[in-house]
Amino acid sequence: MTSQEMKTAAATLDHERLEVFRIARQCFVLVSPWLKRDMLRTIRDQFDRAMVSVLSNIAEGAGKTSKPDKRRSYEIAKGSTIEAAAQLEMMHIRGVITPTEFAEARTLLVRTARMLYGLCKGPREP
Repeated sequence: MTSQEMKTAAATLDHERLEVFRIARQCFVLVSPWLKRDMLRTIRDQFDRAMVSVLSNIAEGAGKTSKPDKRRSYEIAKGSTIEAAAQLEMMHIRGVITPTEFAEARTLLVRTARMLYGLCKGPREP
């Protein structure tokens, strides 16, 4: 690999620099294997779509240049985070995931939602 190829491979994209993306990705990695478990298809599919939406919209927002466009993407990601938390609750109630799994994933989703809330608000007025 040439030095230019190494620089290109090591370059980070805007969303990769965001802590909120890293936390949401950590949650995505944690919960993805659960989708292979036996559960109601509607819950699995909705949960999967919500988790994909969280990461996708954070990345999209990071790539936007206008503040309203960024905010819109982060608001969609926040809504998907809350939706994923509701499906996580259903998976817990139905016994698909353990109380420990539920607590770990919920903690990551709460952190993600809080960070997104801050990004949606934007900077404070002086």
